[in-house]
Amino acid sequence: MRIETVPVPQAVATRPRDRRGVPVPAITHWDDGVPQWAESSGSRQVLCAVQRRCSVCGRRMREGETEWHAVGTSTARRVAYVLSRAGEFAQPIVTREVPGHEVCMVYSAIVCPFLSSPGGRRRHDGDGLAADVRAGDLRGEESALAGFGPYRLQWRPDRPDLVYTLQLTEPRGLYRYRTGDELLERYRELLAADSAPQEPDPPILGTNDDDAQAELEREIRQQVY
Repeated sequence: MRIETVPVPQAVATRPRDRRGVPVPAITHWDDGVPQWAESSGSRQVLCAVQRRCSVCGRRMREGETEWHAVGTSTARRVAYVLSRAGEFAQPIVTREVPGHEVCMVYSAIVCPFLSSPGGRRRHDGDGLAADVRAGDLRGEESALAGFGPYRLQWRPDRPDLVYTLQLTEPRGLYRYRTGDELLERYRELLAADSAPQEPDPPILGTNDDDAQAELEREIRQQVY
């Protein structure tokens, strides 16, 4: 399926677009007005983690909302096992990959070349939830999106040089799939219930990484001082 033919969630539709007219995720690095699709911006990622923003549309997650992550095969098996027993993880899953709204993440799984196809290759090593994926590896025959309760953020605003982590203990849902097309039925259901975002498109996650960095520095000052 061509990316241009996939309907876009309302919160994603207002994102800046590339020359093809494709919306660019909130965490994607921009260089001189051009999105670098294979690269995530560190300041954007930290800002989304600290302010609990969706990694795709950039808007804030609602309090208590299920947060969705793209996960590797081994994590999908663990989530399925815990869900079958209606329990929680004895030890939290630790990751640095920022989650997103369900409709935004399902959209990404359908249109992203890596997430949507068994033949997709990742440009960088996976982390945490996708720790079994290495740069250059094929995505593999199966992929998944997993929903979790709100993460616990481990971050030292007084030590911004230290790495933040997200800790996940409460699995809430799982979509296992081979190709993104298999998610289309669920995606249509989500679009039918989709509503206009209450929060405006955040300019701090626009086409200039410096804006995200400035907002992150403001957040650090606020929390430290």
